[in-house]
Amino acid sequence: MMRLRGITKELSKSKFVKYSKVSCSFLSECVSKLEKVTGGAKRLQDPDEYMLIAGAEDIYRTNRFMTVLELTDGMSRVFYLISGDFQVPGEFREEFELYFRVRREGALGVLLRTILTRNIRGRRFRHRSALSFLVGFGVSFATSSLVEGLGLWIQSMVAVVLTVLIYVILDYPFSLLYLRGVELTQKPKKKAVILAIKQKGKGETG
Repeated sequence: MMRLRGITKELSKSKFVKYSKVSCSFLSECVSKLEKVTGGAKRLQDPDEYMLIAGAEDIYRTNRFMTVLELTDGMSRVFYLISGDFQVPGEFREEFELYFRVRREGALGVLLRTILTRNIRGRRFRHRSALSFLVGFGVSFATSSLVEGLGLWIQSMVAVVLTVLIYVILDYPFSLLYLRGVELTQKPKKKAVILAIKQKGKGETG
């Protein structure tokens, strides 16, 4: 019970950031269309990390959820910083959307720097982490078999170390983001649903 309370407390303190990327044939045309639906959201064109972090922190401090929306034509980039879970209209060509749970203070800057360096690309496949782990384990097991003359304990240690290293490499940059307080996650459930479950549980016990 104490462990469950600790997890619930951590989740309640966490904040969430959604990162969406939209490809545009003509960036100015995309910007013009999006301006009509973003409700005066903060817009930054080709920002450096200091501009992006400073712009995002104001929204992040006062909201539990924010969206970082990137428009790009392959050359220039325009970022919109929006409070809440902004849904990209269907007329836009959205490459992907990813949800992150920011677990510690200062981790927002780490996430935004990673986004700026273009290290987050492509769609997140459903079982990506599991596949990365299995591939890493298979490679490390094959490698450890080459040193079987050194004994079972050393083989096991080699397998574990190589599995972790290969997993970190295959899951990059998400593995390093996790170590620095940013967790790639699913779309957060609405708080109202959690409250409804709690109320139902109280009614049953009473």
